Amino acid sequence: MGPTWEATTLCLVLFAINVGAIGITQLFYRGRTAGMVPGYFSKVVALSAAGCITVSIVTGIFDSYNGYADTLWIALLALVLVYGFAVSYSLKNRSLYYLCIIPLSIIIIISSWLFKVFARNSGGVFFFVSLFVIISITVLVNALITLNKSWNGNK
Repeated sequence: MGPTWEATTLCLVLFAINVGAIGITQLFYRGRTAGMVPGYFSKVVALSAAGCITVSIVTGIFDSYNGYADTLWIALLALVLVYGFAVSYSLKNRSLYYLCIIPLSIIIIISSWLFKVFARNSGGVFFFVSLFVIISITVLVNALITLNKSWNGNK
């Protein structure tokens, strides 16, 4: 990659490559032009893509004063488009995997943003963000358990 690229751009490019790989394998899988694509492949690549876009946005949040705000907005747009499609795909196919990865990525991004916005009082911010993470993870787990029970019956 470019030696002068900032981390936000590099992670955004890696995100695009990973999403493209997922899209191509899904097209091959749907068209049956290739053999069965292992289920773990798309899950590992999706986890890598979520990690890349999360790092890209978090880096953009903390380095926005260095002139990288344009890349941050592109990364946010890519996040909204791809995550929106992934959520609709997960709900249509009754898959909890993407519904686990996406909210965790969003929780990390919001936590980073909160640290950046309230950086003046580090002790209080750390407590507030920790409380936010605990509450949001609890709500997420309860929502996923409820969704799993409604999809698979009360087992």
